[in-house]
Amino acid sequence: MRLNKYLALCGVGSRRRCDELIESGQVFVNGQVATLGLDVSDNDDIVVNGNKISATNDKVYYVLNKPKGCVTTLKDDRGRQTVIDIFNQAYSKQFKNKNIPKVFPVGRLDYNTQGLLLLTNDGDFANSLMHPNKKVNKTYRAVVYPKLSTQDIVTLQNGVIIDNIKTLPCFVKVTKDLNNKQIVEITISQGRNRQVRKMFESIGKFVDDLERVAIGSFVLKDLARGQIREISPKERELLYR
Repeated sequence: MRLNKYLALCGVGSRRRCDELIESGQVFVNGQVATLGLDVSDNDDIVVNGNKISATNDKVYYVLNKPKGCVTTLKDDRGRQTVIDIFNQAYSKQFKNKNIPKVFPVGRLDYNTQGLLLLTNDGDFANSLMHPNKKVNKTYRAVVYPKLSTQDIVTLQNGVIIDNIKTLPCFVKVTKDLNNKQIVEITISQGRNRQVRKMFESIGKFVDDLERVAIGSFVLKDLARGQIREISPKERELLYR
């Protein structure tokens, strides 16, 4: 994981502030002055202003059914509700009399996209799922209009141009017709900004509703919106596979 992101997740400050600390020579990794763009892990010795920085040894893993209308960040400078606010509220209700752990979201979901979001304090686990080279499948359920043709499906599956870059091959399946709309499941292995919405827009279609229902082998199931649950060791093992 990039050093600035790691420091931000450990509570040192915003990524911009962490960049400033790195550039000013106040950050050391394994005894050496750190540089921008450096990758680190929980096993590295990291010191900021003479203080050793480390993630907690008690690793925790949760899944949140993210509702619409919140941002996937630790804090929001515009004062919007974040997924951490949702997590903290759910945790205090579901795990009474327990200290709320500090976690961060694994990847992102757009403000108006709902569904499966993983949260943890394990940087290595998060990086293994988010790294582009891993190509972890993510499945979304979208309400799309107007309806897709057979050629539209083939075009999407072969890859389309968004932001001047062609998307990787994906899987698309229409699961239900709704008058002039359709419910479509789409599985992608990338995580580009607003990718699913932009893919449909590239062929003249629009997404009325979007929900992530799976990451790899991990599925949302019947978890209520805005609620959380712990991820078992067995489920984590399947995700790694």
